[in-house]
Amino acid sequence: MKNKRSSIKSDVWRLIFIPSITIIILIAVSLTYLCISQINKFIDLRGGVLAQKTAHLLHKPLLENNRELVQYILDASLEEPYIRAAHAYYSDTDQSFHSGPQFMRTNDAGEPNLQQPLERSTYRTLRFAHPLVNLDNKNPIGWVELELMAAPYAVVRYEAIVLTIALTVLCLIIGAYFAISLYYRITDPLDHIKNIVHALARGRLNERVEPQRSSEFLDLAESINTMADYMEAAQADMQSHIDHAIEDLRETLETIEIQNVELDLARKEALEASRIKSEFLANTSHEIRTPLNGILGFINLALKTELNEQQREYMETIRDSAQNLLTVINGILDFSKIESGKLTLDYAPLPIRNCIDEVLHIFAPDAHEKNVELINYIETKIPKNLLGDALRFKQVLSNLISNAIKYSNTGNILVDVSILQQQETQITLKVCER
Repeated sequence: MKNKRSSIKSDVWRLIFIPSITIIILIAVSLTYLCISQINKFIDLRGGVLAQKTAHLLHKPLLENNRELVQYILDASLEEPYIRAAHAYYSDTDQSFHSGPQFMRTNDAGEPNLQQPLERSTYRTLRFAHPLVNLDNKNPIGWVELELMAAPYAVVRYEAIVLTIALTVLCLIIGAYFAISLYYRITDPLDHIKNIVHALARGRLNERVEPQRSSEFLDLAESINTMADYMEAAQADMQSHIDHAIEDLRETLETIEIQNVELDLARKEALEASRIKSEFLANTSHEIRTPLNGILGFINLALKTELNEQQREYMETIRDSAQNLLTVINGILDFSKIESGKLTLDYAPLPIRNCIDEVLHIFAPDAHEKNVELINYIETKIPKNLLGDALRFKQVLSNLISNAIKYSNTGNILVDVSILQQQETQITLKVCER
């Protein structure tokens, strides 16, 4: 699988903006939690201090049973901001003193414990109780309870939360602004460089990258501009070579055209000379064949007369030589036919063994002069009755034996005839000399 490519924009958001958002949110949540915790601690501390302070003020009047002063102190405590009501209880005389509205009902029932400070809450207020002790500060003699309004402190909490949210949103906006600015500071030069590279790839080598503000992009722009300069110079040099090559090619084509005309004239002259030669060979061959046929005719007549054995052998040799000469003349005619494309092979009975014996008998005197013995070997599987061109077969065999005798001084020349390939109605013979 191919790796999925990511864009710079997604990388900027993923590597810069998202971590920044996460960090800002974590800091905002932490600061909000810390701020609210401090506000709650401040409320608890303030409520406890006010209750303790009131208890200290009421300590002596209660012991002296000064009811007016006790009530005055409770009424004066309501002047403190956010205190809604105050209540005092003196257990020795079972007296209760109250100032302000009646306390709101809390979730837990019963009176405060006389041993230690107590904090209770309602859905709108906070109640702080503090014990009263005797002169030795050991035995409790009653308690003092103040009810503070929770709304002002809730407003402070909400203000802290709203301020934190506002600062978080502001930080996010600033972070998004810088992330987008960073994105465009990266992508704008890259888009410009990409367009210039595409223009250079399409052949517009005069395009150049504009100077960049960033040092990295400046180095890249200078490198691309340097490459464009080299490409433009190389194109100009290549165009010059192409123009020069085209000019040379034009001159060469003109020369070739002239040579073609000369070759055409030479070809026509050669064809005419070949035609004349062929006519000469044909006429000469016909003129030679006429007396040669007469010689063969009279030799055949002479062979029908009474001759001794040696004379008959000589006459047969003369007849075979004349026949070979006639074959050469026919070959000359065949050469003329080959040049005119009219040569055809005969399809007549081919006595293979008699043909080979005749050729060997003709070349026997030459082989005897060089102390060379001619031997023939014909494969027994070769059929006796074959159809082919006996004349052409003798010509080929004569050339082979003649060359063998020419390049042999002593020894034997073996004419080996074997079957190379055989089909239903066709057979291919292999004739070689060793």
